[in-house]
Amino acid sequence: MADDQKDLERLIQLYENKSKNFEKYFAILIGISLFVFFFMLFPYVYIQILETNLSKQLDINNKNLKEKLADRNTLNETSAKISLGNKTFNNRLDFVITEFGQFYNYLRNISNKNNDTITSHDFITEKNCEVVNNNTKNWINCNLNYKSIDMKNILNETLNQQIIFPLNNLNSSNYNELKNNLNSIIENIQLKLYNLNLLLTNDSDTSNERIKHELSRLNEEVINIFNTINIKLSQINNEINERKQETMILKQKLTDLNEERNDIQSLLNEFESPLGKLTVGFDHVILIFPLLLISGFIFCLSILSDANSTRKILLKNYKIPHQHITTLEKEESNSTINTEDIFPIFMDRTKSIKALVLFVPLFIFVISCVVIVLSWYNSTESTFGYDQNYRHIFLILYALFGIIGGIITCFQIKKY
Repeated sequence: MADDQKDLERLIQLYENKSKNFEKYFAILIGISLFVFFFMLFPYVYIQILETNLSKQLDINNKNLKEKLADRNTLNETSAKISLGNKTFNNRLDFVITEFGQFYNYLRNISNKNNDTITSHDFITEKNCEVVNNNTKNWINCNLNYKSIDMKNILNETLNQQIIFPLNNLNSSNYNELKNNLNSIIENIQLKLYNLNLLLTNDSDTSNERIKHELSRLNEEVINIFNTINIKLSQINNEINERKQETMILKQKLTDLNEERNDIQSLLNEFESPLGKLTVGFDHVILIFPLLLISGFIFCLSILSDANSTRKILLKNYKIPHQHITTLEKEESNSTINTEDIFPIFMDRTKSIKALVLFVPLFIFVISCVVIVLSWYNSTESTFGYDQNYRHIFLILYALFGIIGGIITCFQIKKY
């Protein structure tokens, strides 16, 4: 009887030691896993994804900035050509108007046979215009009509070469709205040239107020082309400044994220293992973390399995039927071999809750694998998995370790 009592105490002590070891290692495993997941893995992957998204935004912003700078250069060149063309057109306009007035005076002097005035100019009259029945007025109007056509052709040619042709450089879709506005202005210029031609044909006095007013409006339209381009230039300059500010903000955010990532990596550098500081890379530790988690969990389950085996021995060999013991024996039995006091971990009333606790490492394992795999697809520069050639190997390892851990856990719960 004394030997049985010693064996019982030894088994109880052995069971208690194994139970405490399981609780201790399981708690350490859960604590380290939660720390690595919430303070290292998840923030690190989240920062990587943010960095990837910010880098994409930065690339798009730089591309837009490059396009805007190219647009500004094109518009600056076009604006310089238009400015020069504007001066050329105005000078040509003043010239042909002045020449037209002189030609009108020349014709009038010829009709009056004022030879002194005639010799002061070198104008050539139109051969198709003839004096019929001494009607010099029709002859003058005929010459003026031909002269006005020549003037219109000269101005249109100047408009095409000096103003319209440089606008052909604006062939990008970014200039569609601008080109529509400029085309509208050019149509107005051509219309005013036509009206000016009519006015000069009907009233050849270039000092006439209506003609002066039409010339003024024509000049305004030509200047309006230059002003419209400058307005577009101003808009592009504002957009360039906005892009530059966005670029600075994005670069600053990337710098801040890089500092946060370095802070997270420093957690591993400061960690002291039993063998000293770890020299393995941070990315490698994060990558194999789920595998280490399952390995540690299986180790804990092995301790739990030993504890369950000891418990079964206690229940099988030392459970005394109540009908064969005396009251004194019951009291002694309750103080020494009450099986409900022997096994504090998996009692019937708390079995379901504590069984769920065993799934916590599996849950952390699954979430960690999901986060790592998502980082591969959301961050093209993710360092987890070394490179894409090795990632499928880790996928197989994650799946294999997860299946093994799940089977062992279910087996332990069912075994009890």
